[in-house]
Amino acid sequence: MKVPEMKATGTMEPTMPKIVTDAPEATRLHRLSTAVCATVLCILTLLWSFTLYLSNGAVFTALLDEYNANRAKTAFIGSINEFVFLLTYVPTPALIQRFGLLTAYMLGSVLLVGGLAGNGVAASLDMWIPTHGFAVGMGMGILYMAQLDVIYKFTPRSHRGLCVGLAASAGGFGTMFLSPCLHYLATEYGLPNAMRVLAASAAATLVPVLVGVRMLQQRGHYFKDSANGKSDQCRSTIAASSESGRCQACKSVRGGLMQWFTNIDFLLLFLGSVLYLAGFSVPFVHLASLARDRGVNPADAAGLLSIFGTFNGIGRILFSRLGDLLGGAYLRVYCITVLGNSIMMFLLPWCQSYEHFTAFAACCGLFAGGRPISLVCGELFGQEQASKAYGLLGFAFVFSSLGAPLVGHVYDVIGSYEGGFISVGVLMAASLLILLGLDWKVRRQARDLEEAPREGDRFSV
Repeated sequence: MKVPEMKATGTMEPTMPKIVTDAPEATRLHRLSTAVCATVLCILTLLWSFTLYLSNGAVFTALLDEYNANRAKTAFIGSINEFVFLLTYVPTPALIQRFGLLTAYMLGSVLLVGGLAGNGVAASLDMWIPTHGFAVGMGMGILYMAQLDVIYKFTPRSHRGLCVGLAASAGGFGTMFLSPCLHYLATEYGLPNAMRVLAASAAATLVPVLVGVRMLQQRGHYFKDSANGKSDQCRSTIAASSESGRCQACKSVRGGLMQWFTNIDFLLLFLGSVLYLAGFSVPFVHLASLARDRGVNPADAAGLLSIFGTFNGIGRILFSRLGDLLGGAYLRVYCITVLGNSIMMFLLPWCQSYEHFTAFAACCGLFAGGRPISLVCGELFGQEQASKAYGLLGFAFVFSSLGAPLVGHVYDVIGSYEGGFISVGVLMAASLLILLGLDWKVRRQARDLEEAPREGDRFSV
C-alpha cells in the first residue's frame, strides 16, 4: 500500500516529508541523522510528558504536605491526571491526521505549560482538578502520542526498539531529577512557586522541540517498513482473502472502532493490558508514602522515586533492545516484564527498611520501564496502524487510574497497604496468563506461515 499523501490546505499541514525510502538522494548519513534527530526530539518531549506521569508519587506527597487532606482525596488528583492522560491517547491519532503533527505538538505544549502555571496559582486542592488533572493530563497525552508518530515515521524498523527505548528512558531518568527537585522546591519555596518553575522549564524545552519537529517534517527521511521478511509479516489472525491478497484480520483493524474490538488479537491484548495496568501506577504513587509510614525519613522516601525512575529508564532501553534482538518479538518481552511486576507487587508489603525499599524501587522500576506496548502494537498490526492501535489501548490504560485511589481507600479504611498490593499482584498474574496465550497464538500462526507460505498470506503497509 502506498504511503498516503497529505495535501496542504488552509487548515491542514503536510505530515509526511517529501523524501521517501526509495529516493536516490536519501543517503545513509541522511537516514542516520533523521533517526538521531527524531530520537532526540522524542527524548525532550518525554522528558516532560512521561516524567510528570512517573512523578505522580512526588506530586502526591507534596500535596499531602501542602493541603493535609486524606490520602484518597489527594490520590484522586493524580488519578484524574492519569485518567485524562491515558484517555487522550484515543483521539490524538485522528487529531494528528486532521490537523497535522506540528499542530498537535503545539496544542499539547500549550496545555501542559498552561496547566503547570495554573497549578502555581491554585488556591486549594480542588483547583488542582482542572489545572493538573485536565490541562496537564491532556497536554501529556497529546505530546506522548505525537512523539510516537515521530518515532514510527522517522526511525528504521531494525533499530526502532532501541530508538523507542532511548526516547522512553527520558521519562525514567527525568524522574531521577524531577522528584528530588520538586521536593526541594516545595519544601524551601512552597508548592506554588515550585509549579511556576516547572512551567517555565517545560516551556524552555518544548519551544525548541516544536522547531525541530517542523524541520524534521520538511527535511527528514521517512522510513517505510519493508513488506518482505519474517518480521514484517502479519502477526494477527491469519485468514487470507483471495480477492485482496491481504490478511483479513489486518483488513478488519483498518476499519472503524467496532472492527478493532471484534479482532481477537486486539481484544486479548486489550484485556491483558487492562488487568496489568490496573495496578501499574500503584508503586510510584504510594511507594514514598509507604516508606515514610515504615520509618524512612521523608528525604530518603522521595529519593526512592528517583531510583525507580533511573531503573525505569534502564529498563526501557534494555527490554526494547531485547525485542530487536529477538527479531521483533516484543510481545514476548512484554510477558517477561508483566511477570516481573507481578512478583514485585507480592513482595512490596514485606518491605520494612530503606534497603528493602531501595531494592524494590530498582527491580520494579526496571520491569515497569520494560513494557514495550507501543512496539507490540507495531508487531501485531503493522507500522501504519501502530499509533492507532496504541491510541485505542488508551481505553485500557485508563484503568491504571483506578489502582492508586483504590489502594489509598483501603489504607484509609483498614490502615494497611498489604491487602491492596496483594490484590494488584493477583490482577497482574491474570494479565500474564492472557498475554502468554496471545503470544502462543501469534507464534503458532507465524510457524504455520513458514511451513506453508502463500503470497496471499502476506501484506504490506
